[in-house]
Amino acid sequence: MAKSTQTVQNSVNQEPTYSIDEIARAAQTKFGVMPEVAKVALITAGKKKATLSEAEQIISKFQKREVK
Repeated sequence: MAKSTQTVQNSVNQEPTYSIDEIARAAQTKFGVMPEVAKVALITAGKKKATLSEAEQIISKFQKREVK
């Protein structure tokens, strides 16, 4: 008899998501920006929650964008 194998998704690799306020509180230590910058960057990107890696990318992109 052949055994069937099932693949189980492992949620260990998933990053936790944080609210804008949580990310803003940690912005200075995690990303080196003022909390206001983190909030505006995430709000502008249309995010209500994000992982730390997503937030880092969004904040970095926000800081590099051209001012009109």
